[in-house]
Amino acid sequence: MIPAWKPVRVGWWDRALALAAGLAPLASLAVWWHTRRELNAVRRELQAVSAANLFLKKTLGDMTVAITAKEKEIDRLEHSPCNGQDKARPGSERRTRIRLPAYRNAIVFTPDMSNRFRHRKFLHATLSSSSTM
Repeated sequence: MIPAWKPVRVGWWDRALALAAGLAPLASLAVWWHTRRELNAVRRELQAVSAANLFLKKTLGDMTVAITAKEKEIDRLEHSPCNGQDKARPGSERRTRIRLPAYRNAIVFTPDMSNRFRHRKFLHATLSSSSTM
């Protein structure tokens, strides 16, 4: 004869262990999914930076070639006469134009730089006067 079935008593420790064992794969899956999304975002960012880096390398190479060509042209022109005239030397008596005084630390403002500088001065004056109110 088969004995009667009795329900097994499960303590709180066993229930907690079973719950932890059931939630562990879900937590692991959630961490894996989050890490994968983050890795894909970093991979896309790295590809964008690499493309920009390649563009800058190409541009730098083109600029280097252009600068080298200009240097060669300058060297070639230095050895040729200036339209049949001798080159002007600093100590020569014949001067073709009035020499302006040289300022060592002078800044030459282009119109765009000048506008930015004026705007910055305006903002500085406006913000410094409003902070003292």
